[in-house]
Amino acid sequence: EKDDAPTAFAPDQPAALLSGNQRLLGQIDSESLAVLTGTKVIHVPPSGIRLLRNARDEVDGADAEAPPFHIELWGGGSILGQLRDPVVALRARDAVWRVPAADLVEFSNPAPRLSDEMRLKLAAHVRDLGSEDWEKREGASQALAEFGFMARPLLDEALKTTSDPEVRRRVEKL
Repeated sequence: EKDDAPTAFAPDQPAALLSGNQRLLGQIDSESLAVLTGTKVIHVPPSGIRLLRNARDEVDGADAEAPPFHIELWGGGSILGQLRDPVVALRARDAVWRVPAADLVEFSNPAPRLSDEMRLKLAAHVRDLGSEDWEKREGASQALAEFGFMARPLLDEALKTTSDPEVRRRVEKL
């Protein structure tokens, strides 16, 4: 049974799906990807990419040789644009593969892992959402927002367990 839909195939490792349904486990091997979005160039560090997907079939009149890409970021948000470089370097083990951008169907990056220390810090911020001190609540909201997707599991848990309306309001907003 053949499944043509791009899917994540290595949830704990960065991986690329290439044309022809070829799969390559490896990380993007550059400091940043330059993404052209109209008149702007946005430099995106590979570690900040949650999912990079070829959007050639989603954008009318897309160039087959320089297709647009939809990029979901770990910090939240997304970008739609073309990669400035026509080739993407992918490091797999000890080799670097130079893949034409047009042949890149999807690249997925696993969730960054939080250290126990960082997890405790996030939990403290979640607790501070219910502080009597307004500045402490604001600081906790800002700190949690900066963690983006990485804070989501703790926020989901807080939403399930809290009876504090202030905490609930802030968690829902985040």
